[in-house]
This record gives sequence, structure tokens and C-alpha cells, in this order.
Amino acid sequence: MEKLQIYVKNIIHTQLKNLECFSPYEIEIKDISFTNEFIKQIVEDEPTIYTFRLNQEETNNPEKILRFIDSIKLKTNLARFLIIIENKNFDCAYGCIKHGIDALLVEPVDNVDLAIQLAQLTGNLRKTQKDYKERMRLEEYEFKKRSIIMGRMVKNILEKPKEFEFLLPEINNRYKLNLEENRYRVAIIGLGKYSIYQSNMSFIRAIYKLSVKTLNNANEIIATSEPSIGLIGIINYSEKFSKELAQMELHRLKNYLDHESMYRSDGPISLTVGPIVSSISEIGKSLEKVIDAQEYRMIKNDNVIFAEDVCKNQIELYDIIPQRAIKELVRYVALGNIGAVNNWFAYFFKKYEPDFKQYPPAYRKLCGEIYENIKQLGENNKLTMFPKARFNAIGNVFDGTKRMEELQILLVEMCHIVLDETDNGKEIAHRAIAYMKVHYKEPLTLDVLAEKCNLSTSYFSRKFKEQTGENYIDVLTEIRIKEAEQLLVDTKKPIIEVLTDVGYCDDKHFRKVFFKHTGLTPSKYRKEKTQLVNEKDGKIGEDE
Repeated sequence: MEKLQIYVKNIIHTQLKNLECFSPYEIEIKDISFTNEFIKQIVEDEPTIYTFRLNQEETNNPEKILRFIDSIKLKTNLARFLIIIENKNFDCAYGCIKHGIDALLVEPVDNVDLAIQLAQLTGNLRKTQKDYKERMRLEEYEFKKRSIIMGRMVKNILEKPKEFEFLLPEINNRYKLNLEENRYRVAIIGLGKYSIYQSNMSFIRAIYKLSVKTLNNANEIIATSEPSIGLIGIINYSEKFSKELAQMELHRLKNYLDHESMYRSDGPISLTVGPIVSSISEIGKSLEKVIDAQEYRMIKNDNVIFAEDVCKNQIELYDIIPQRAIKELVRYVALGNIGAVNNWFAYFFKKYEPDFKQYPPAYRKLCGEIYENIKQLGENNKLTMFPKARFNAIGNVFDGTKRMEELQILLVEMCHIVLDETDNGKEIAHRAIAYMKVHYKEPLTLDVLAEKCNLSTSYFSRKFKEQTGENYIDVLTEIRIKEAEQLLVDTKKPIIEVLTDVGYCDDKHFRKVFFKHTGLTPSKYRKEKTQLVNEKDGKIGEDE
């Protein structure tokens, strides 16, 4: 049964629960919170009814409530609003009508009146939801189809600019475009959490529509997505375009994107643009500059980043970090030397990162160089490699230090794979176990592990069981208990801290699992093992 969210203000939950007017939905009633965080968490395709009971002061001055309702409407079309006021107030009623309030009641309100209005809102929502789903299905189909076409166009512009230029009249006629031969500009919208955006096609579609709507001065916009970069747009301007107006529109688009970022996601959004070039054949070089310029979002991301302003000096990667240092890191990974990999990164943060912070494009160049070397390593040694998507995700981290920390975690996982890789027929299990050994402190579900292996949940579960003879949770539990045993002996941390350090949140459950694996309670295990260690140390002292 589908759920209908009911958010209320100054209304007793049981009063609504007892009403039989929400069929065919199962209702869930919560209190409204007048915060930006509440707006941010609104789900676009989730049917919701907001019911407000206003006191005398709010009835006389409803602006705050009405502004809050406007913010909700910007996020979703599947919200309906019912307001109950204390007395007949023309100004309040007029304000409610003006702001599109769906139902208005005046106290006293009995359950019959309330049920009638809520039943009407529920029926309206049901119809709108069906229409919305069908419209979204058609829009997504059309957008995907158009995205494929635009992606091919961008690829041809970059790889075969002369041919594209020659075929321009035919392309315009076939796809109903109005591209001209001159005045092109590259723009990149960088998404801080690309994997989230990529799975949310409605958000990507909204960003594209927003760009087309805002950049009115543009003649045509061709856009495609690149997982390690973001959304790439090639903007064509007509002969009569205004440079000043084009700049103003770009700044306005950045403001809109920041607004979308605030209300729709946890990740930042950047906008980087290149200079206007005179021909299609120059677009490729312009794109390279924009990709480099985008990395300056690490320093400042409160406005549009213009490539000609930040990319004044081009610095080679090997002028900042020697090639031998990169080869050394790859060698450590090839040997599965986790300690050496961690030491390499510790030295990097101390020795090289200050120069990287001065020239942010170096972070992307370094990650790309390491990926190519690791890829070659996998091919030469027939090792299981991570999907490129894992490296692409690192490229979308705006902070340079955090990006390198993510890369370090990924390479440590690779070390585990090297150490465990004895049978190429068990690559799924090796990859998943390597991830568990690094991320055991986190809440690891079957869905998370399947995603990291780029597999469906059911296929991953079946193959993991085939390759190990165990379910993933059994292997994860073993890893966590071994870590817990180590912490109990090597540290004096309280047991409650130990269990959280190894990924558990429930004390009773942890003790039960620990006893099942060791035959001892955590406190008894610590006492016995510590005593053995002390006795051993004492014997060594006597021998000396």
C-alpha cells in the first residue's frame, strides 16, 4: 500500500488517524518543522497533505506560513494544503487564495467537515500522482533519447570537428536545431555528489531545463554528462548576441544552481565556463581549459569560474611531484603493502600537497595518472580491477585533501585484493571483502556492497554465496569481531566505544554476537587475553 504523508501544525494526531478518508493510502502523521532542513528533505514524488491550525496571531499575520508553503511548492507538485483559522478574516482568506491554498476552514471545525476536505484533497492527490508518474515516464524517455543524441553530437564535435562543421546544415535539419558555425563556449556544471545526481534523472533533467531557461541569450545548447567531470554544455550564440547579457545570465544560473543545491542535495554545485571561440574546431582545446579551471572550485566556489581568469599558468604534474613517486605508490599497491601505501600518503600530505593547493588542477592530473597505472597493473597481473566509476566518483570531490583521502581508501582496498587474489573466478567476493575490510565501521548493507561491485543486489548475493560458501553478513561479522578482539587487547577503550568502532550500535546485540564467535563475553575476553599477554611479557623479562 502506498504511503501518504500528513504533516500537521497544532492538530492532534489521533484526530486525523481516526478519520476514514485517506483511501487507498496508508497514512503517516508527523509535525511540521519550519526550517530549511525540513524543506530540503521533501521528496518530489511523495504525496503529502499539510494541515495548519492557525492561532489568532497567525490568522492576523499569516505571511510566514504562506512563504513556507511557497517554498514547499517550489519543491513538489504533489503537496496539498489545508488551513484552519480561528475566525473569519478577509485578509487571511485572500492571502490563502492568492497563494493557492487548496482548502480553508473556519473554527469551529468538526470531524465531518475535516474528513470531507481531506477526502477531496486525497482524491485530487491520487489523480495528480497518476498524471505525474505518466508525465515523468514520458519526460524521462524523451530526455534519455535526447541525451543520447546530444552525447553523440558532443563526441563528434570533439573528435571530428571538421566533419561536424561540414554536416552542420544536415544536422540542424534532422534534429530541428539552429546551430551556427561561429561563437561557441564550453560550460561545465560540476556536481559534488555525482553518483546521487546520476541516479536521480529528474534532477539532471531539472538542471538542464534550468540552464536552457536561464541562458536566453544562447542560440542553442548541446549537453551531455561525463561521470568524472559533470554536465558538459556546448553553448552556441547567434551573431546578434550581447556579451554583457550572456555574462549576467551565467551569474544568474549560478545563483539558481546554488539554490537547487541547497534544497535538493547535500553536495555542492559549481559552474565553470570557457571563453567564446570562433569555430567548432576550437571547442576541444577550450574544453581542456575548462576542465582544469573547474578544479579552482577547491579555492572558491561562490561565483561562476571563468577559465580565462584562473588558468593563466599551465603547470606540468611532474613539476610538482616526481614521476618516480607515482611509480613508487603503484608498486606498493602491486605488492599489497598497505603500510607503505599509508606512509606514502602521509608523506604526500606533508611534502607535496601545499603545492597542489596552489594549483588545484594537479589533483585531477594525479588521480588520472594513478588510475592509468593501476589499470595497467591489473591488465599485466590479471588482477580484479575496480570499476572506473569508483575513480570517477573521486573526481567529483570538491575538496583536494578529501579527494586524496578517498583515493587512499580506494588503493588500500586494492591492496587487500592483491593480497587475497588467488583465484580469478572469485573476483566478486574478493572485491566485496576488500571493501568490507576497509569500511567495516560503516553500516554496510547488501545494497551498498552490490552497488560497489556494479551488480544487482540479487546477482551479487548469489555470486558471493557461490564463491565463499557464506552470506556477506557472516564474513562482515567475522571481520568486525576480529577487529573488536584486537581493540579489547591493545586498548583500554570502554566496551561501548569498542563496539561502535567496529560498526555496531546495539550493546546487547554486539555482546551476543561476540559470545557466539569467541565463547566469552567482551569483558572476560579482555581480562583473559590481557593476562596472557602480561604473563608472556613477564617470562620474556625473566629470560633476559
